[in-house]
Amino acid sequence: MSKTLNLFAEGQDFLSETLADLKPTPLTDAITLPDGTTITRLGLGGLSVIPAQPKDAKQLIFSSALHGNETAPIEVCNQLINEILEGKTSVSRPVLFIFGNPASMRVGERFIDENLNRLFLGKHSEPGKKQNKETLRAKVIEGWVDAFVTDTQQPSSELWHYDLHTAIRGSHREKFALYPFVPSRTPPKQQIAFMCASDVHTVLLQATPAGTFSALTSVKYGAESFTIELGSVLPFGQNDLTRYQSVKDLLSKLIEATEDTLSIDLADQVDLFEVCHEILNTGDDFVLNIKEDVWNFAPFKQNDLIWKDQQQEYRVGKTPQYIVFPNSKVPVGQRAGLMLKKSNPKR
Repeated sequence: MSKTLNLFAEGQDFLSETLADLKPTPLTDAITLPDGTTITRLGLGGLSVIPAQPKDAKQLIFSSALHGNETAPIEVCNQLINEILEGKTSVSRPVLFIFGNPASMRVGERFIDENLNRLFLGKHSEPGKKQNKETLRAKVIEGWVDAFVTDTQQPSSELWHYDLHTAIRGSHREKFALYPFVPSRTPPKQQIAFMCASDVHTVLLQATPAGTFSALTSVKYGAESFTIELGSVLPFGQNDLTRYQSVKDLLSKLIEATEDTLSIDLADQVDLFEVCHEILNTGDDFVLNIKEDVWNFAPFKQNDLIWKDQQQEYRVGKTPQYIVFPNSKVPVGQRAGLMLKKSNPKR
């Protein structure tokens, strides 16, 4: 391992110290690189990287491990951090790196008590909400984001947030991104081009509010945020990181402020989908009329029955539809899947 200026204990890096729960105790919580970039450990799984002289007013958040078993994006972010420390990547913008759920990372599980990526925008503290590891972690992460955005603000600041995941089920479109719902907002063509550059050719435009991490930064800070699904869940050390080189290259360009080399016309190579129906578990007689192991973006044709209960049913209309995140085991009232249609069907 290359020299890291003693930010981490001997033989460790950001990933290994997170898995080790900051044991042994690091020698310091902040260092300054030869070019003046300051790197500060905010706590377990949080690292801010601030250049001495930012090139522009862009602020970056790269998060992973909101689900602890989604390891490939964690390893990609760890590589980026090591390359900054080794002087291979020049930092031109403030960057906040977050490993979301260290406790679940250590045991290789999606979460410990409940899904962390449903607890933002105050959902961790709603009346009657039972507190647990994930609710407490959501509060910590929200505090880091608020301090980072406040401390690195400039006139005309613009926040870009990419929350990196891998999927727990197969997908007919292996890599895809979700754009959080904000009323009267559409994604800029530049951001869609960024998705294409990272080998993501499918973007889902969400239609309802959510409590995800990317929704937090979109709603509260006006960020251009995406939840990005990059492949399949595998244990640490078993990922073929060459499959993630495109997204790593994009994030490096954003750190170095060299993304102007990317053509905005790349956006024309991306399929846009929009939600046409949200499937909710309506109660004990709710039946999701599809196989539980169906892949994301599985297509359905006119009149196909998707779900039913004793009072109602949902069938596909004339336009072909696709399903993502089907799960009939969710509690009553929660989302059991989303039905989609193409927003740019002529592409």
